[in-house]
Amino acid sequence: MKTQLSPWLSAYAAALGAIIGSFLNVCISRLPADESVSAPRSRCPRCGGGIAWYDNIPIVSFLLLGGRCRACRMPISWRYPLVELLTAALFWAGAERWGVSWAAVRWCVLSAVMVELLFSDLETRILPDEFTLWGAAAGVMLSPLAPLPPGLIPLIVLGESATRGGENNPDPFARRCSDGPPLPSPRTASRTPHSVARCCR
Repeated sequence: MKTQLSPWLSAYAAALGAIIGSFLNVCISRLPADESVSAPRSRCPRCGGGIAWYDNIPIVSFLLLGGRCRACRMPISWRYPLVELLTAALFWAGAERWGVSWAAVRWCVLSAVMVELLFSDLETRILPDEFTLWGAAAGVMLSPLAPLPPGLIPLIVLGESATRGGENNPDPFARRCSDGPPLPSPRTASRTPHSVARCCR
């Protein structure tokens, strides 16, 4: 159930998303190379110089530095603020849509996983096990707390027939026009005269 959020709480969700996005950048850079995400501290990928905490504030530091490393003045990849902005936007959207709920938590967790996998795949063509396996485990663990909406699974499995009387129609491929006879399924189309199979206009 959605709980109405104040603008401040929505902003907090966005800020949390930006912080998570900053950590995702570390994962994108290090996990495909089998490096630790906890040590050493953040460093410039060009010159190897350490990055101070005030130069590591999500989005803000990139803008203040003009998109360049403070030490070597080489350009910083746009991937860093893009990941932070995208994650912040997804967290904000989840909070706005579901409020304070397990559904919002599930959305934020799986959004973070998908952002990491997307950019890791784009850069290295590698999907780290830390996110594929643990992401799947997180989805399973959160599913009892935030189940899918009723009727969504039948809609995915049966398609349009689930919403057009599919429960009374043994053939999910048979569909009706608004004022005509049922369309034949692919199994019977070859045996049905064209004049009968054609839907009335």
